[in-house]
Formats: sequence, C-alpha cells, structure tokens
Amino acid sequence: MTADSEDDAVSQRVESCTIGTGLRDKLIFGFITSFIEQKPNGTWMFTINQEQCERLILSLLLLLTTGACGFTPRPINLKTSATPNARNFSIGEPVFVTWALVNTTAEPIRVNLGAFSREHFVIRIKDPSGNSINAARLHPSGYHSVGIFTIEPAATLTQHLVLNRWAVFPKMGIYSIQIGIAERPVRVRDNAPLDGDFIATVEIEFFARNEERLKQRYGDLYRRLIEANSADEASTFATALGLAGDELTIPFLAQALANRRLMVEQDVISALARIGTQQAADVLIPYVNDPKDLISVNARTALIEIRDKTTDAKLKRQISKMRIEELKPVYKLFGRP
Repeated sequence: MTADSEDDAVSQRVESCTIGTGLRDKLIFGFITSFIEQKPNGTWMFTINQEQCERLILSLLLLLTTGACGFTPRPINLKTSATPNARNFSIGEPVFVTWALVNTTAEPIRVNLGAFSREHFVIRIKDPSGNSINAARLHPSGYHSVGIFTIEPAATLTQHLVLNRWAVFPKMGIYSIQIGIAERPVRVRDNAPLDGDFIATVEIEFFARNEERLKQRYGDLYRRLIEANSADEASTFATALGLAGDELTIPFLAQALANRRLMVEQDVISALARIGTQQAADVLIPYVNDPKDLISVNARTALIEIRDKTTDAKLKRQISKMRIEELKPVYKLFGRP
C-alpha cells in the first residue's frame, strides 16, 4: 500500500466516525484532523510526532469507549438462574423453583418484581407435545405489597416460586420452562435500564399420578408450613398445598385452618373453595359463624362459590339450605354492623 493510499484509508476511517454535537466530540475530532492535511492534487498527507501519536491513541480509546465512532456499549447481561426443587414430579405435585438474579455490575441496581414479588414474572412453557404456552401474568387486586429490591454489586436476589400459580402440568413428559421478568432492572444511580433478556430456563419431567408419593409430598409441605419462620413463608407452603386442587390435601388444609398461630386462614379457605368437593365444604361449614370476622366472611364466600360451581346436586342443596346470604354478620366492617 502506498503512502497516499494509507492516507486515504486514515481519512476514510476518521470521516466514518459519527460525530456528536457535544464539546467532547468536537475537541477530539479537531485534534485528530489537525495533523491530516489535503494536498493540492487531492491526496492526503499524514504527519505525526511521538507526542501526537500518544494523544491520538488516547483519543481513539475515548471514542471507542464512549460510542462516538458508532460503537455501542457492550450489553450488561446479569446472571439469572432457576433451580427446581426436584427434576421429576408426579402429576398433581406442586413445583417449586428458586429463581436467582446476580448483580454482575460494579454498582447497585434495582429490580421491581411487582405485586407480592410475583406480578412481573413472565412464564413461557413448552409442553411434552411441543406446544408453546404463554402463562397468564399474575395481577393481584386489592391491597398488596410490592417487591422492589436493591441489589449491591456481586449480591444475589432469590425468589421461591410455585409454578402452579401460573400453569398446570397435566401431561406426562418433559416441560421446558422459561422464567423472565417484564421490567428490566435499572441502575440506582440514574434509573437507566440495563440491557439483557434476564431469562432462565429449566426442564422438569412429570410421571403418572402416584398417590403414595403425593401423600408424602403433601405431608412434607404441611410440616414445612408449621415450621415456617415467617407469615410469607407459611403462606407460600399453604398456597402450594391449595394449588394442587387435590382432595388428598384436605386433611392437611383442615389442620392448618385450625391452627390459628399459622395465620394462613385466607390461603387455606381459598384452597378449599378451589377443591370444591363435599369433603372441602364439610371443613368450611363450622367456620361460617367463626368469631374472627375475616374467617367468617371468607368461609361464607367460599361456600357460596362451591354451591354455584358444583355439579353435585346433594352438596348444592345442602349449602343452599344454609341460606348463607341471609345470615347476620358476626363482625363489624368499616364501622357498619
């Protein structure tokens, strides 16, 4: 390559830069072009001394790192993972997954997971037949906490998810599940969103329903429920029992409802309403006139729900005869008797 052609190449590289309107870009571009001169014959002359060469290298490094030459910053991909509590499940068994997000950046970030720290999770499933399913997002109504977390550099945020909240797993075979978040994490410093897909993938396999295994599993969930260290943790295990929608869980749900120390009455009553059988209604009926107002309200509401959806004519008549809508309240709500 001739000196003139080398000069042309340098000129083309310099002119290809995307020059912004900021003072920084003007200063750098002015410095680089100060030692490139066009000759009368149209060719370019490039002259530079050692000091200018060192300054040129620093300028080019600045251009590359700030994006002035059309380069974009390398996306920051935070490390996400999802680990199931087992690899193999019986149909009907609750599926727990520990989701984790590691802050691999050098500064604090903030993550908003929405209501109850679940609303902004996005679940996509490929079932054993190869069908893709976008699970419905969870949008709780009424009063709820919001999960907004600040994660320091190298720290990890973990969440324990019950996948049955988003989907059912009725088929035998392997499911591929992607777990993402709808809102991108942001830098605390300037609220700038971070790039990346933040998706973790996990595979789990379901086998045929095994009642002995399910009884053992439900018993283990109840044990973890009564040993829970917080109301939120207890609620998670109560919900897992309820989401199974299985009559085998009713003895454990009845024990949990009777144990007022656990404070999971609402979760348990909702689970019994979901099951909706005679056995579930028999557990709820004694709580219709419970002295604790919210238990009474929830039990009555659950029985009405069972009455309206059941196809068991005997059960429907039994609940209808209770005339629940006409029962006097045993509580005061918002100051009204």
